[in-house]
Amino acid sequence: MGNNSRHSNCLFLVSLGDWIKNGIRGVWFKVNIANASYIPILVKHGFLFHHAKTSYVMLTRWLPANQPNLLPQFPHTHIGVGGMVINEKNQVLTIQEKYHTKPHWKLPGGYSNPGEDFADTAKREVFEETGIETEFISVVALRHHHQHIFNCSDIYVVCHLKPINEIIQKSKEEISFCEWMDAV
Repeated sequence: MGNNSRHSNCLFLVSLGDWIKNGIRGVWFKVNIANASYIPILVKHGFLFHHAKTSYVMLTRWLPANQPNLLPQFPHTHIGVGGMVINEKNQVLTIQEKYHTKPHWKLPGGYSNPGEDFADTAKREVFEETGIETEFISVVALRHHHQHIFNCSDIYVVCHLKPINEIIQKSKEEISFCEWMDAV
């Protein structure tokens, strides 16, 4: 172990002792990529991985050994939104994705971006996939299930949208087929 590593380890042990003495219950460490060499030291002293982003890793440690860990878990739910676009002829806008395991017709849609409302996600995804601009009317349905991608939960929201235009300009990158289908 080099001198810098020994020094960092000693400083860390002093800090850990101070936190425990002062009644600190939970400690969060955000480690930027440039400081990734600190991760083994933190893990050695009982820190657990909480989450990772492209530019950092977050580690946590609950200090009171005789109390349950009350630190919040990282969010665990994906939000998907589908756009049920119905025109004045009572036709529904449908798509077939280009990359799929088995061809099937479905509503245009996709995952919400951080901070994006359901209505905005539905309008954005419909436009990106079909070229149809829309107006939000209402939420029609909601589904919630578990054991989804990365073992997370999944919420899927279907939004009723009114088309502003009806000329399809499908995404060449994502969509194989896109058409207005008569509603039953």
